[in-house]
Amino acid sequence: MISPYTINVPDERLATIRAKVEAYDWSQLPDAGGWSAGVGVDDLKRLAAYWRDSYDWRAVERRLNALPNFTADVEGEHLHFI
Repeated sequence: MISPYTINVPDERLATIRAKVEAYDWSQLPDAGGWSAGVGVDDLKRLAAYWRDSYDWRAVERRLNALPNFTADVEGEHLHFI
């Protein structure tokens, strides 16, 4: 059965994600230099800073909710789709 769905991530969940991004211990991440062995640490730090300082989840949530969102169970998996 297909059901209409509205994306609504609670503020508490967003705060938890933000706190985890802010608290990440970058010293635990090996840096092979650049992209030779995965994402470069400096690039990942810039991305994390963007998420922390500039990314507006609520604006994205509004744009996504302007589209028809649905959920359905398919072969035992709960799927969200647009």
